Amino acid sequence: MKIEKCAFEYKHSKFSPLLIMLPHSGRDYNDIFNKQSHLSLSKLRKSEDIYLDLLFKKNTNNYNYIKANFPRILVDVNRSPFELDIKMWKKKYSFTSHIENTSKVYAGIGVFPKVSFSGEKLYKISYCLARQEEGF
Repeated sequence: MKIEKCAFEYKHSKFSPLLIMLPHSGRDYNDIFNKQSHLSLSKLRKSEDIYLDLLFKKNTNNYNYIKANFPRILVDVNRSPFELDIKMWKKKYSFTSHIENTSKVYAGIGVFPKVSFSGEKLYKISYCLARQEEGF
């Protein structure tokens, strides 16, 4: 039986309304991302809230818990879904009319970061993202 990885880990507790969210603790650097970036894993991992999830995991019966398993340097789920850099896409899409050109996008740290937190380019090629499903 094949077990597929899930993007998020979630634990429900009936004992508390408290929800602990850990959107930047993901450590699943899959082979595809590693092949697209020329940076070392240690440089990529500097964007994580490293092992913060382990502090909370011991007592998950006392609260609700959600953690992203993918790294923040791949997708930053704390960004607006419209903080996209259209220069990262090979093809032009209709959703570009909704794009928010914020200071984070200009700095290269939108939903899909294109620079590391030390300012180094993440990808070997300029247009790393070739396809995005239309859903906006």
